[in-house]
Amino acid sequence: MQPRDSKRAKTLPDPTLLDALDSDLLVRCASYLDADGLARLGRASAAFGTPQAGQQRSLANEAAHQRFRRNATDEERRCLPKHDDESDIGLYRALEKLREPLSFDELAGKGFSLQEQHPARVTHTRCDWSTAVSGHVMRGGRHFVEFTITYNADELAFVHLGVIRPVSLTKDIDLEADWIGNVLPTRVTSRNKHAVSEKLRSQRTA
Repeated sequence: MQPRDSKRAKTLPDPTLLDALDSDLLVRCASYLDADGLARLGRASAAFGTPQAGQQRSLANEAAHQRFRRNATDEERRCLPKHDDESDIGLYRALEKLREPLSFDELAGKGFSLQEQHPARVTHTRCDWSTAVSGHVMRGGRHFVEFTITYNADELAFVHLGVIRPVSLTKDIDLEADWIGNVLPTRVTSRNKHAVSEKLRSQRTA
């Protein structure tokens, strides 16, 4: 007598079946995934995540390499020089992020809030200085961004725009003790806000 669930049991696919498939076919199948999907595929399957004998790249990285080579424009290539220790999946992820609208990843200060479903929009409702920071990193080339600023005509609005190296304005930096309630990086010097200056200097970036 067979167990009740025997008809429902399914045989797991033999992992050696992948060996019978052509590498070019596997790379083509993998190329339909985005960068995060390729990273997960490489972690889940040694066949995709480990370079095969005589190959410089794993199948997952080769798929990312081919997608970047086919899809990136000349201007995008100039904006994204590849780091020496960077994987092809990492470079392809950078290309995906470069094409997304600029978003604000860190809000430092008081009275700030992100608008729901719109990470590129922030609302400020206080008189204190606050700063919204994007995590976008400019590696090279030319970058362009446009900002639309709206405010109440009965109130004054002061907006500073700038570019800084990839640092955090809140990591180990206290809003009250260090920033004194006003987060204004454009005014940070070794004389004015010395503690903040030293903490920003201590953050190592590539």
